[in-house]
Amino acid sequence: MKIILIIVLLSLVSVINSFANENWTVKPFERKAFIENKGQLNSHLTSQYKNFDYCIDNSSQILFNKQGLTYVIKKTNYKKLGLLAVFMTEAKREAIVQEIDTKVQFVTMTWLGANFNVTLEANNLQATSYNYGMCTEEGKPFTTMCKGYSKITYKNLYNGIDVEYFFNQKQGFKYNLIVSKGADISQVKMQYNNTAQLIVKQGNINIKTIMGDIVDHAPVTFMSGNNHDTLPSRYSVEKNIVSFVVDNPTKSSFIIDPWTITPQSATGTNVAVENGVDAAGNVYVAGGGNAISIIEKFSPSNILLWSYTDTSFAAYGDMLVEANGNFYLGDAVKLNGARVSKHSPTSSFIWYSNTESSYTEFWRLAYNCASNKLIVAGGGVFNPPKNIAEVDMSTGVLSNPQSFFLMDNHDISGLCVDDNGNAYCHDAMSNQLIFANTTNALLGYASSYYLHREAKAYNPKMLNYNGYNMMTTGANAFLFTTDGYALKKWNKTTRTLVDSVLIPGGVELASCGILADNCNNLYVGSNLGVYRYNFNLLQKEFQPTSGVVYDIAYGNNGNVIACGDGFLSSLPFKSDTCSGRLKTTLITDSCNSSINTVKVTPVAGTPPFTFLWNDGNTDSIRVNLPAGKYTVTVRGGLCTPTFIRDTIEIKGTKGIAVTSHPPCFLGANGKITIELKGQKIVSYTSMPAATINSINDSTIIAINLSNGSYSFHISTTNGCSIDSTIKLTQYSTITSATIATRIATCTTPPTGAGKVYAVMGGKPYTASGKATYTYSWNVVPTQTDTIIKGVPAGKYIVTITDSIGCTKLDSVIILSSPIPIAAFSSSSVCFNASTTFADATTLAIGNIKTWAWIFGGTATLPVPTSSVQNPIFKYDKCNNAANNATLIVTSDSGCVATLTKPVIVHCLPIPNFTFSNGCEKDDRIKFSNTSANGAGTGGVLISKWRLGLSPLQIVALNPSQIYNAPGNYNINLSITDQYGCIKDTAKPLVIYPKPNANFVVDSVCLNIANTLTNTSTLSVPAGFTDAVSNYNWTYNYTNTYTANATTASTSHIYTLPATQAMPT
Repeated sequence: MKIILIIVLLSLVSVINSFANENWTVKPFERKAFIENKGQLNSHLTSQYKNFDYCIDNSSQILFNKQGLTYVIKKTNYKKLGLLAVFMTEAKREAIVQEIDTKVQFVTMTWLGANFNVTLEANNLQATSYNYGMCTEEGKPFTTMCKGYSKITYKNLYNGIDVEYFFNQKQGFKYNLIVSKGADISQVKMQYNNTAQLIVKQGNINIKTIMGDIVDHAPVTFMSGNNHDTLPSRYSVEKNIVSFVVDNPTKSSFIIDPWTITPQSATGTNVAVENGVDAAGNVYVAGGGNAISIIEKFSPSNILLWSYTDTSFAAYGDMLVEANGNFYLGDAVKLNGARVSKHSPTSSFIWYSNTESSYTEFWRLAYNCASNKLIVAGGGVFNPPKNIAEVDMSTGVLSNPQSFFLMDNHDISGLCVDDNGNAYCHDAMSNQLIFANTTNALLGYASSYYLHREAKAYNPKMLNYNGYNMMTTGANAFLFTTDGYALKKWNKTTRTLVDSVLIPGGVELASCGILADNCNNLYVGSNLGVYRYNFNLLQKEFQPTSGVVYDIAYGNNGNVIACGDGFLSSLPFKSDTCSGRLKTTLITDSCNSSINTVKVTPVAGTPPFTFLWNDGNTDSIRVNLPAGKYTVTVRGGLCTPTFIRDTIEIKGTKGIAVTSHPPCFLGANGKITIELKGQKIVSYTSMPAATINSINDSTIIAINLSNGSYSFHISTTNGCSIDSTIKLTQYSTITSATIATRIATCTTPPTGAGKVYAVMGGKPYTASGKATYTYSWNVVPTQTDTIIKGVPAGKYIVTITDSIGCTKLDSVIILSSPIPIAAFSSSSVCFNASTTFADATTLAIGNIKTWAWIFGGTATLPVPTSSVQNPIFKYDKCNNAANNATLIVTSDSGCVATLTKPVIVHCLPIPNFTFSNGCEKDDRIKFSNTSANGAGTGGVLISKWRLGLSPLQIVALNPSQIYNAPGNYNINLSITDQYGCIKDTAKPLVIYPKPNANFVVDSVCLNIANTLTNTSTLSVPAGFTDAVSNYNWTYNYTNTYTANATTASTSHIYTLPATQAMPT
């Protein structure tokens, strides 16, 4: 675009090496950052969405807080003017253009059921500052500067699960769910607000919005630390809740890696419409989408320093960059009077210009070198509007507004100012070039033959944008113009067309950007790149770009800075320079050309001059440059720049060249070689005295030197005395480390191995693909690796050698493999129980590799075995002296140990008892215990009885029991011996039922037979067959029982009344 050179000599000292002759390309306005919340979005958000911690604010706007995130989706509809716009008044067109309908949709995602103590951390602070133009409550403008981070992390979002958000090279953003080992991924649930429409499509989650779909791409899941080891995974959607399903049978830690794009990020907003360069080489670029509200500043080495967003402009008009880094922005349309705002090199707000009510549109800004004023050109809705004015760059006072036309509406689409202060404009309505003097007074018109119209002027990406960089002056004699299709040359004095050519790849009103210097170089942008012409419009050079060019500006080293559709580039050109304008002097010492002074003096041109060397230096005088070629670019101080180049060569024809090789640590193998250039040796001395291995006309070689400084005094055939002191600093001692990686095994051949490696010191080899040190082991044949292997136990010595022969001896001791000490324990068990074996084998070095068990004493064939470390086995014999177990263990080095031990299996006790069946309610049933110990055992036996009346056990030797009811009773006896071995036995007990005797008698007179009727009963339980078998009656005449009758019923005659006592 434009550059103002006011304090160039002071500013250019900050130019850095990497900018000189550098070709680079960046994509502006990506703003891939999580920006802290300092209230910068409050004016555009309702209260419920202002409480966020970080935001993405580029083509998309996404708000993050601890609970989740919110997508802010905006859709702006612009009124279209249509074909009849050319017949409308300016005021009518402006009114239609201002009719903007903006709809906003909020899509919120909440982490459902997340931990209440989750923390949201920002990581990887960026060097870029994200700045916003804001206003206080009183309406006072200011700039707030926010930090940006490359990543944010939700720590402990769910138990064992973190989530991190970050950016990659793709559009949109990515997020990782980091799932710890054993954590439950089903905890994670992303709940969208009820109005969100979720659709699963090809594994992706598509969320419908007014601008298109938000797409959460199908997750890729892989094991932690290995992104090649993937796990099957997918989304699961239930109404408005999204969760993850991962097939992870091992429950190992893993990472889920989705990728999200929004409808805005899919379209992108990397359009750059203006750029400028300050005196330090920093590049400023304007653009960023329909609003063109973003300004970004890049360092000379294309590092983004800050990104500034200002939404206070109704429409962007133009940007101008001052040499000291201040920059200016113009209102394209402001119906109560357009303004210019001034900002510092850090984007801080400085002032707004005052306004002129009849001047409502600023489309172009330019710097008037002669008056040190800012020139603004444009138009407006008044008839006629003001078209040009001046702004004081210190105070912001707008003055001298003038109209170029007496009637009708006219908008200026082009503006430039020559070095004398004359202004040149182009009217987008009448397609006339306007020639004005240093006070902006009209001098005359000329038809441009272009086809500009308001609302049909240059529109990158269909933006409402009427002005562009379409004209420039060169050599103070010509005016050059472009409409992206035709490049034209005009005589500024006669206002006549001199020549015209078509731009290769040019499309009318689709590309732009033009520059001219005072040295016959003319640059113009096109759809393909940037072309260089001379002032006769002969094409000289072309540099392609990745997109359509919208603006170009000069870099400090003569490169052209181009911007356009999706790019910002520094393009190197082999530009013509103004010849005969530099005086370059070189003074060198006659005996040593490394002592020199180079002075560059411009002999023509306008100061202040700036100097830029190909090594990044910015001085006009260089001292003691080493041998080589040096190119300097000198820029003049006019607004239309003058670039002059010259190249000098410092030839090393005189002096000396010294090479040295330090000695090894405490060694005496150092070497110094001194070679004279362009002269010969007459004599020399050295201190301390050195062993000279070789000397000829121009070379001295000193060898066998130890650590220290050596001074040489040499007299030459040119009469020069050369003194040189060379310090030899011995190499540090080689340090090494040893590792006995493998002991010598019990097998043949031996497998012992050890490692010695150099840690540091000496002078390692640096050749690609070569080890840094060499190794030699004292074995036959010699081994030459860091690892010695296949050797028996012993001590081995290695010689470590560096690239210059320095050595270090080290050794490694390899031990022999130890024999395992087999050991195990086994449990003493009762017969029919399994024996548990516990391996207790020990090994001094290494590990047990295999276990082999043999179980002896059984009747099973073949003999039972096991290969597990701690087996369980059931023996089929008790009290068997042959019961044993044999353990055979083998170490990882092949050593074997065997152990056999007896195994004790106790025989079970023999339970037994006797008793007699009885009747109910008789005396106690007595049980007689006849139990005995099992074979081979002894000791007291414990008897536990269950006598059939309850589940409780009775501990007794010979118990007894009364049974009050008839029936079958199961009598159980459990015997436990002294080893805890238990055996039970059971026998049935039968308790028989008793009859219930009863009878009835008649009441009769004396001496009459009395009938005695039997009414006895017998209750027989089920399964019993008992019945009454006999009867015995006695009539009780005496005290002696006498069976008087044996029938079931009987009769008897009593001779005494019942009230009389029986005779005794």
